[in-house]
Amino acid sequence: MNDFKLAKRWFLVAAIIGWGEVIMFGWLTTANTSIRIIACFLVSGLIGVLLSESFRYVNRKQDTHIAAQSNPEPKKEPTIETQPTSIPVTTPTVAASPSATPSLKETTFTEGIDAVMFTVGNNRQLEEATNLQNGKHPFFIGDVPATLYFENGKPYIDVDLYAPPNEPPVRLQHNELKNRPSQWDMNKDDKAIEVVDEKKRPVFQLFYKSPSHVVMYGVFFNGYVNWLASPKGYESTPNLDKKPYPIKRLFKYPSSKYLNRRAGQSR
Repeated sequence: MNDFKLAKRWFLVAAIIGWGEVIMFGWLTTANTSIRIIACFLVSGLIGVLLSESFRYVNRKQDTHIAAQSNPEPKKEPTIETQPTSIPVTTPTVAASPSATPSLKETTFTEGIDAVMFTVGNNRQLEEATNLQNGKHPFFIGDVPATLYFENGKPYIDVDLYAPPNEPPVRLQHNELKNRPSQWDMNKDDKAIEVVDEKKRPVFQLFYKSPSHVVMYGVFFNGYVNWLASPKGYESTPNLDKKPYPIKRLFKYPSSKYLNRRAGQSR
């Protein structure tokens, strides 16, 4: 477990202890009932606000840490000055073979991934790549279970999506979309995949912001209710007809005419 997750857990434990103290105060104090209710309500709200701000602070520190790992400052090599020598040096001239080709040296530095950021709605979760390679890890989108894992240098999310009534569940498994309703459309390119419903509303988006950062929005289903994950956050049993719709389209439609064409792209 990384330090950021540990910090969140300790903040949560502190908040639970605080709420417990508030409950004990409300139960044991002899003050007027209305005063107890107002005091417990205000203090519980304050604890909730502090917990939320603590999580945001940890998320900002986590983002800064990832950015620092992804873009390390190059170390400057020391400059060594050499004194000219007064001894003349003659270099024999060697004729180059017409068939000889210069060989390129391999670069000293390579780029790899040791941590993966998953952003779903406005929630972020950092996972070590080695942990994801060792097996699939559970993750929750609101109240919807999902699975995170890492294969061949690429992160993946498996999850059940929203489906129309009387239709089989729409599923994303290993970046493959299954059981898409015939009236829905799908478009994609090498960095993103998107599904829209019959009203051209995005009900699922997954895109790679970078090789180590996966972002996902859409409407998901836990077997009982739908959950909307958008850049604004999570919403249970959302009204999809409410305007403005919180998720903007990534691609043009119909895909039969605009395959791989991003929204706003003229050609």
